[in-house]
Amino acid sequence: MFSFNDVKTEIVYVRQMGGGVNDTKKIDYYVNLFNKSCNQDGPNFVSCIKSVIDQNPRGLFYNGILSYDRFNELIRNNKISGVEAEELIDYGYENENPILFRKSDRVILDNEYSINLFYINKDKIANEDGYLFGTNLEKFKNFVSDPINDWINKGHKSEINFWYDGKTVNENQIRNTKKMFPDVNFKDIRMIPFVIKNPEMMDLGVLIYYRVDLAKALILDFEIRYNNKKYAIVSDGDVAAIIKDQLFDENTLEKLDNLGFIYGTSGGADEENSFMILYNNPNKSVSKFLNETLPQNVVDRHRTYVIDKSKKHFIIKNGNVGDQDIFNLYSPNNGFKVILKQIAKEITGKRYRCKFDLCGKNMIFPKSSFGSLGLTQDNVDILKQALA
Repeated sequence: MFSFNDVKTEIVYVRQMGGGVNDTKKIDYYVNLFNKSCNQDGPNFVSCIKSVIDQNPRGLFYNGILSYDRFNELIRNNKISGVEAEELIDYGYENENPILFRKSDRVILDNEYSINLFYINKDKIANEDGYLFGTNLEKFKNFVSDPINDWINKGHKSEINFWYDGKTVNENQIRNTKKMFPDVNFKDIRMIPFVIKNPEMMDLGVLIYYRVDLAKALILDFEIRYNNKKYAIVSDGDVAAIIKDQLFDENTLEKLDNLGFIYGTSGGADEENSFMILYNNPNKSVSKFLNETLPQNVVDRHRTYVIDKSKKHFIIKNGNVGDQDIFNLYSPNNGFKVILKQIAKEITGKRYRCKFDLCGKNMIFPKSSFGSLGLTQDNVDILKQALA
């Protein structure tokens, strides 16, 4: 018989799997390499720092890593001037560095935003014991426990929500999961009013890629419209968590003010929805615009592109279709992205024209989110240690 105590014991065991960490996986190793590569008393110190800033987002550590702590230490010790520090931060923004950022003077209250993690199971969990993944402890660790703890450990006091599909798990599994994270809100995607009205859109026969992308749009809309949040963040579980000051840094808030939304980016990729922030700017009537267009327009477009035109081929589970076919069918012109661009046009009065490597938020993404443009898991683990 499965018991909750067994889960807690096993998760501790899973966390310990893999043994020790060798030196090349520790941030100190790469910070020391940076110190050796860039002579802080030399005439080319700032140029050397720029080369490191440029290398790190691509998982290249030939000259070490400039961690956030080391960067601030250089400022405190007057090894780089205030002007040089500002120049380096701007250089980091321009070259997709996910470590450096400029803190904003604006105060974002904890009750003004929510962090939303999720996992949508492809099928119903066969085993009725356990939690969100039945008794698969390793999967639970990777997709539930680690992402939640990652954001909690970054000091967020905001609402943290974890969304799931109630049609794939039972009440006992949800109850066991909630016991492990009493301060996290576990929310069923099927309690969202739109899903109640249009359950076929999240039917288990619908391909999982479609359900996941639609869920992200619905979650953001729900948090803005029904949970009255000013800022709604949705993130895949394998995207590195960041502290509040970096989440709402000066660059991000400026883009949110101008566009109403922001995507995560890495390696020049466009419109990757593994990480998104939606801002309900009361001065720009974003809430009114959202209420009139989202999520109904999202689904209308998805229904046109995904269901009506290809019902016999694409939407039925096990149909003759691959990941890329699904991606090509509704991206980059799928409903949610079109609506976001319409919001941007409503705000700016101009047609939205911007590459997301310039308009996006620099984040640490693994290959599971960005494919060939993403980082290996080893590189992700190393860079996460360099964050604030």
